[in-house]
Amino acid sequence: MGSEDRNMSAQKRFLSMTMLIAVGTLAGCATDSSPPPLTESQKQDAILKDPWSYKPQVGGDNSGGDISSFDRNGFNKDLNDLLGP
Repeated sequence: MGSEDRNMSAQKRFLSMTMLIAVGTLAGCATDSSPPPLTESQKQDAILKDPWSYKPQVGGDNSGGDISSFDRNGFNKDLNDLLGP
């Protein structure tokens, strides 16, 4: 009868550890990291600050030269993109 008690206690420990791990895993996955939705006044303030949703590129390199050098090919490409169809 002593070995049966040990087997039951080992089974109980195994079952309790399995349940603890399962509950911990499910609780860890239940978090929602998305930000709360904007209120109507926050949406209106954002539209007033940036009506055309314009966000300039930061660190963009258009022509590839510094101030003292003129890149004729880059200028012609930029001009063609501006005026071309």
